[in-house]
Amino acid sequence: MKKVIKFGNSKLPTNTAIFNLGTALDCPSKKLGMCKHHKICYARKAGKMYSSVLPYRKRQAGFWQSVSAGAFVKDFSIIIGKKRKPVEYLRFNESGDLYDQKSLDKMEK
Repeated sequence: MKKVIKFGNSKLPTNTAIFNLGTALDCPSKKLGMCKHHKICYARKAGKMYSSVLPYRKRQAGFWQSVSAGAFVKDFSIIIGKKRKPVEYLRFNESGDLYDQKSLDKMEK
């Protein structure tokens, strides 16, 4: 999990863990034609600006799809337990919409 979670960014403090379920290219709202703002999408912009974003978010998607909710929590707890500064927040999925009800149910667990 250490390779698929980051802490903070240029706008968020390091006490915020960030984990995405996938890429902006895979956003279901965009694919269904429901997104009215895909040209100014926050996640799409990052993917275009930085070449490392797309492969990184694909790794996150693969990880999310390969683990149970319990395994995610266990791995996440181990990672944040090793941080010197306490992690207070988890930002789930800054890079698009939820893929399905199954993802929402997993996040809720």
